[in-house]
Amino acid sequence: MSNLQEIRKHFTCPPRKFKSRPLWFWNGDIDQAYIEREMTEAEKSGYAGVAVLPATGYAKTAYLSDEYFAQYKIVVEKARELGLKLCLYDEFDYPSGSIGAGVNGWNGLFNSKYPDDTAKRLDKIEEEFSFRPAGDYTKETGPGLFMGAVAFNRSSLSITVLSTGAGDRCQFTDNGVILKDVPLLSGTQTIMIFMCVKDQSDTVVDYLEPEAVSKFISEVHQKYYDRFSADFGTVIDSAFYDEPRMWGTSCDDTVNTMNCRMWTARYNKKFESRFGISPIKYYPALWYDIGDYTQTARNLLFGFRADLFAEGYLKTINDWCGKHGGIKLQGHIEGEESINPTGGCGDLIKVFKYQDIPGIDEVFAYQRSDGTYGRSSKAFKIVSSSAYNYDKELVMTETNGASGQGDLLDLSRSVYRLYKEAFDQLAKGINNFVPHAIVADMRQTFYMPDLSHKNVGPPDYASELNRYNNFIGRCQLLLQGGRHIADIAMLYPIASLQAGFRFDSGYSPYRSAGAEPMPEIDYMHVGDLLSLGIRRDFTYLHPEVIMEKCDILGNTFCLKNQVNYEAFNVVIIPGGKVISADVLLKIKQFYDQGGKVIFTKCLPVKSSEPGRDPEVIEAVNTMLGKYFYGPLYTASSNFETGDINCMYEPSSAGDDYEGSCWMSKQGDAVGAWLEIDFQEPLIFDQISIKEGRKSITSFMIQYYINGCWHNCHGGTEIGESGLSLVFPAVLASN
Repeated sequence: MSNLQEIRKHFTCPPRKFKSRPLWFWNGDIDQAYIEREMTEAEKSGYAGVAVLPATGYAKTAYLSDEYFAQYKIVVEKARELGLKLCLYDEFDYPSGSIGAGVNGWNGLFNSKYPDDTAKRLDKIEEEFSFRPAGDYTKETGPGLFMGAVAFNRSSLSITVLSTGAGDRCQFTDNGVILKDVPLLSGTQTIMIFMCVKDQSDTVVDYLEPEAVSKFISEVHQKYYDRFSADFGTVIDSAFYDEPRMWGTSCDDTVNTMNCRMWTARYNKKFESRFGISPIKYYPALWYDIGDYTQTARNLLFGFRADLFAEGYLKTINDWCGKHGGIKLQGHIEGEESINPTGGCGDLIKVFKYQDIPGIDEVFAYQRSDGTYGRSSKAFKIVSSSAYNYDKELVMTETNGASGQGDLLDLSRSVYRLYKEAFDQLAKGINNFVPHAIVADMRQTFYMPDLSHKNVGPPDYASELNRYNNFIGRCQLLLQGGRHIADIAMLYPIASLQAGFRFDSGYSPYRSAGAEPMPEIDYMHVGDLLSLGIRRDFTYLHPEVIMEKCDILGNTFCLKNQVNYEAFNVVIIPGGKVISADVLLKIKQFYDQGGKVIFTKCLPVKSSEPGRDPEVIEAVNTMLGKYFYGPLYTASSNFETGDINCMYEPSSAGDDYEGSCWMSKQGDAVGAWLEIDFQEPLIFDQISIKEGRKSITSFMIQYYINGCWHNCHGGTEIGESGLSLVFPAVLASN
């Protein structure tokens, strides 16, 4: 919060610096008269500045040409005259990183000039053997950089490293690789060769490589600086990037070959430098369950990729901004509404670690006509929490687009929605509004409304803009500066999210889960219950921040930042199967000293660190009481999907999620069994069973007591509506 004296002095008429600053779409014909008129009207409407966004429709002037910069010079000079601020938008349309390709993401200037520095993906070429004698192995792979090879035993889940990369027991042909001295392979084994390949469907910059991103900067940001260096840090005070992501241009597999497999040629070298080991042994976990080490491997590999994304793209640009007038970087990634960010940005909190102003996109209406919320509303607290975790002052939103569009159009309420959308964002920590948008040509704009003097309605946005900007100014006067205060912390469950993700799983950021179903994950839902249900503020804490920046003082869990220091009385561990043992033990220390710990929906059973699952179970049992995990489910087998969050495992028979069930492995139908161990004798007199799909032809229910199994009830089918049985009470432990 700003100081109290300033608030009292300026609350009625907030200074311009606290008001909103919209994107300005150049999606039509642009000339000096239009520029000067629109900026004058923007100042009259109460805006604090603008960000010029060249877009589809801006066709008469080539992007970043001398003519373009001549027009931009008019913008700079007029902004200086009017006292407005400018934000440097770094692309033609979006996503950022192609230099001029726009929303298609195909052949922009960057690919034309730096074809070797565009996005890469990780491919897997595999061949299965039941038996293969020792000797060299030759495989056609196509073009790309050889990353390594392994032999994966599907039965024992053992992995044999055949090569860790170029020069290690391999030779190359014109279109493939020869693996030297491959050992004898018996049992069901698969040879996997991993290649880093230029992705022809996505020609944005390689976000994971600082050197490639620096070339992007040299072609965009530097060109602005070369012409307007005197205005950097004064008129031009910030930069904006838009919607980078790691899944490729399209989520349609027929078009997009990347399918979340964004990789980089130096991944192995950088991984070895950081961890001291080669990652190749763990590569199969990117696609398959490799046994007890799956969750550790995925957290290592996906976690490191998330680091590369944050460090390669965002940190590189942020560092450049700091060295060129001290301008502040803002912007947002695409798909932040996804429950699982692993395939998109990697980690929605950590991605903003190096960014001056974390940001989020909510260009769709906060509340639709059917009463459902806008797509990103549950993620506001994650992004604002990122700011709190890393001691940032501002949290940006790109907002208001589509607030009255299509089937949402309601002329009596559209202007009201400007405020309705703002209230939820303000309450969840947003304090830097970037309206979407002022447009040059409303006829070519998909995301309405045009928030300018031209839009006289109905609905009449033009006459509302001054009142709206005063409202935003007052709110941002209150919410900028100072520190966030909440007494509830919630663990950001990135360990479970990364452990539950795998390549080629049909990921789409616009599905509810963003990956294969993970019914145990509830952190966004719990967050919204806190915000909108019981009206309690909270902060998501990243596991690394817990370990590096949190202390326990008596029964208080403290985030020790220089400015945004917080003191929590309650820590919530949301649903998830995987957690860092170190983090859990730190939370247990808080519990041992009188702190309150709340678990939700699904208790963790696995550690993201290797070999520490028993510590996780022991810590949870200590806090919640022995056997709090409830019955232990075992079975003759279970159907495998290749994911550690398999919905057909034995325990799925007893959860409350209708989309999951226990299912035996194919070929194990005859004699398949499911056992439920209650760990102490209990009295039973009824049972209910429901089939996921009709397949049972005979069954027997038994109970176990005093070392013997006893038949209770048998039958030939369960029936479409399920089976409920009542029988004389029995004492049983299983």
